[in-house]
Amino acid sequence: MVFDHKTTHQPLQKREMKFNSLEEAYQELEQMEMAQNLSVGGQWSLYQNIIHCAQSIEFSYQGYPQMKPAIYQRTLGSLVWNRFKGQGYMSHDLNDPIPAAPIIDAVGETKLAFEVG
Repeated sequence: MVFDHKTTHQPLQKREMKFNSLEEAYQELEQMEMAQNLSVGGQWSLYQNIIHCAQSIEFSYQGYPQMKPAIYQRTLGSLVWNRFKGQGYMSHDLNDPIPAAPIIDAVGETKLAFEVG
């Protein structure tokens, strides 16, 4: 169950987070960081989810685990990117780590995860 950022007594339904700008995403992260009781569904902790998101963004810039050849980027990579862009979000099994990424500890300090993320 996810709780309202402003009060810990109001349970909320699962909601999609879509942002029109990086600023909107930063504002949401700031609200999440200030929340007293924030939980996530699924098998991963809030800490693991935040680190996973940070890894995803960082690795997308690095071409992790390795940069794909230009022909791949212009063909299949372009198709996948346009699909994600069109639907407004990326999707994958939320319990799967990024292939070959460092393993994320099951327990960690959420405050530190926000600093890394």
